[in-house]
Amino acid sequence: MGKKTWIEVIQEQSAIRPDKVIFTFLRDIDGEDSRLTFRELEQKMGSIGAHLAQGGATGERVLILLEPSMNYILAFLGCLHAKAIAVPAYPPSMKKQYGRLLNIIQDAQAKYAITSQAIYEKLKDWTKEETPDLNWILIEELPLITSAVHSFDWRADDIAFLQYTSGSTGNPKGVILNHTHLIENGNRMIERWGIHEDAKMVSWLPPYHDMGLIGTILTPILAGAEAIMMTPYHFVQRPIRWLQALSDYRAEISVSPNFGFDLCVDRVKIEQRDQLDLSNWRVAVNGSEPVRPETLRKFATYFAPVGFKEEALYPGYGIAEMTLMISGGDWRKNPVYKHFDSILLEQGQAKVVVSNHPHARELVGNGQGVYDHDVIIVDPETHVQLSDGLVGEIWLRGPCVSLGYWKKEEATKQAFHAYTKDTKEGPFLRTGDQGFYWEDELYINARIKDLIIINGRNFAPQDIEWEIERVHAGIRKNSIAAFSIDHTGAERLVVVSELENRLLKEVENPKQMLSNMIRRVISQTYHIPVYDIVFIKRGTILKTSSGKIQRQSIKKAYMNNELERIGAANRDKR
Repeated sequence: MGKKTWIEVIQEQSAIRPDKVIFTFLRDIDGEDSRLTFRELEQKMGSIGAHLAQGGATGERVLILLEPSMNYILAFLGCLHAKAIAVPAYPPSMKKQYGRLLNIIQDAQAKYAITSQAIYEKLKDWTKEETPDLNWILIEELPLITSAVHSFDWRADDIAFLQYTSGSTGNPKGVILNHTHLIENGNRMIERWGIHEDAKMVSWLPPYHDMGLIGTILTPILAGAEAIMMTPYHFVQRPIRWLQALSDYRAEISVSPNFGFDLCVDRVKIEQRDQLDLSNWRVAVNGSEPVRPETLRKFATYFAPVGFKEEALYPGYGIAEMTLMISGGDWRKNPVYKHFDSILLEQGQAKVVVSNHPHARELVGNGQGVYDHDVIIVDPETHVQLSDGLVGEIWLRGPCVSLGYWKKEEATKQAFHAYTKDTKEGPFLRTGDQGFYWEDELYINARIKDLIIINGRNFAPQDIEWEIERVHAGIRKNSIAAFSIDHTGAERLVVVSELENRLLKEVENPKQMLSNMIRRVISQTYHIPVYDIVFIKRGTILKTSSGKIQRQSIKKAYMNNELERIGAANRDKR
């Protein structure tokens, strides 16, 4: 489309289709659904922007600390209008989340924060102690319609916002994204997902997460499409609500991490499912966390009776440092599944095997890199580019790659300024993800930092977690962490897991039973012992705001004896 800035995008959409509804926000329980047209979006964005500019926010970092809502969208776009740098965040629901919020405020050097009266009342004692210089702006007091007009020389290279990484392998870092990054990546999603101006998209993703903000809020604006939204809580409480919205609005496109698809299969009852019509859903993007082939097949099979088509499933790969989307396939084709020899994968080589091969490991392809970008596989040690079928680190180059990390010169240099040793090409972004190409399809193996290396063999933690998850219904899904520790000079496997106690009431000595089952399946599958198994309370395993397991943080808590273990220690004495 060749747009310069998001302000121009919205102004032009408002001129072309002023009365078209761009956002519909579905109520949780009480109240009414709220809607916003392009004209209203432009007016309210400008009003908030004018107020922020009058208050001195231009050029400053502005924290957005609101519940997912229409106000969140308006606050974010108001920051862009005022030429402030938005810092999306989420209100902490428990004390242990305050530390992350403080890290973001201090790292971004935020001067202003937009929040609600309710959130401010909850945080005011804490913020007076920890962030006394932060200027709080209540969303209820912001004028949504004003005659004040502030016009700036908006530029494509203006920093739009800092997207703080999930922190799944370390402290969150602020990824610097400008208007060009957002528009370039949005155009690539429009092309890959086939988004058009008459399309409807449904989302439950949080607006403080890159996939929610960029993929399901900004991209519909760019395409002139309509976005129907609900809160993550609304979805998690009753997953049928997501599918019901897709059915009711005859929506074509929706996006979710892998666990969202699992949740629907597990918790949507047959009688609920049979009231749906999912025949219009043609792009079901699965991204943000490892995509499991079994999840895709189960979802397609379970919802086929109500019109869902397997070719709608769309595995994708993306990270904040690349704005969002890195790769994806043709939305009109089925996902690509392949079985690979897991032993050879550990050794850095991909080889397709039959499904009943004793070492078969099934992976799903993540398509091809988006246009005008180089997505290559490189040996992380030698920095030599690898050919297809060899496993290495995924490196990226192109217009969607971020400028780097906010105020972190050394980390930016290490991640964003890599050059291949053999061809001297660069600079490339090092993703920290391990993957390979097979028949022009990109496959993701694991986060390099999370790899478990025992007896010279490399194990992807999500594979071990997946095997454990299937041991018994009493082990809570998406709530397991596997990692290795150095014990008496050797690497040992540790497993931390939450339990579904309601499914273990009739079991005598359930923790011992589950421990024995876990040790048996890991020994049979991977031929390695489990040194320690730690069962913890439901809801206490550390996750990012987008639901990713924070293995490194959990490992640190384990090493510092900070995990609240249920029952006695369960270590292998050998």
